[in-house]
Amino acid sequence: MTFAKLTITCKNSGCRWRLHASCIDGGPACEIKKNREEHKCGGTQHLGNKEVSSKWLAEKTLEKFKDHRTCTPKELIGDVCREKGISIYYRVAWKTKESAHAQIHGDHAFAYQNLRNYCQSILEANPDSVAHVQEIIEGRFLRIFIAYNASINGFMHCRPIIGLDGTHLKGKYLGILLTATAIDAQGALFFIAFGVIIAKNDDNWCWFLQSLKDVLRHVDPLTFTSDRQKGLVDGVMLVFSNDTFTCILHAPSSREF
Repeated sequence: MTFAKLTITCKNSGCRWRLHASCIDGGPACEIKKNREEHKCGGTQHLGNKEVSSKWLAEKTLEKFKDHRTCTPKELIGDVCREKGISIYYRVAWKTKESAHAQIHGDHAFAYQNLRNYCQSILEANPDSVAHVQEIIEGRFLRIFIAYNASINGFMHCRPIIGLDGTHLKGKYLGILLTATAIDAQGALFFIAFGVIIAKNDDNWCWFLQSLKDVLRHVDPLTFTSDRQKGLVDGVMLVFSNDTFTCILHAPSSREF
């Protein structure tokens, strides 16, 4: 291809930078005739290298993620630029992190498929623990409850006050983490049990609380603290309101923390 004049523009459509060149004596050499102002938009600094794949980069940065598990995609972009002299897209950095963690810790899908084996391993390694998982049609995960025997016995030496809470999980499959905690003799947080559910609703809260009740059947009375989130209040009153358990649901104020 031959040309008489050539104009180079920035890939950023909002940038006004231009470089003009023309052919010398019919080519193929060319000469820059005009370079319109300094290029300051930074667009070229953010263009990722299209030849760098997340699979290749994961192999090169695997040791980094072993040493720094909390490394973010943004931090990875900076490290790769400094150490290897190449720029990458954010989505490549994200996929690289996911691929590296999968190689180190295993694939999420495979882990969910092996939850039953995991529960069985808990019961074998820590007898008298409680660990069971429920699935829905086609083997899809529904919910899981785990309470280690060491935690169950340890709670017997704590004040009979249980904090109930739930938080959203961040990851490929999301979900909700439910926890039951207490305060030990030194005033530190003491773990009792946890569960993972696919959504916060009355049915899942009642299931978690019923499992907790079975674990703590020898403790009476019990006091619960919570933020009174949806499904939790009704669940506690439904599961624990009988002759065996004395239940007080208390929502702590900000002054108590």
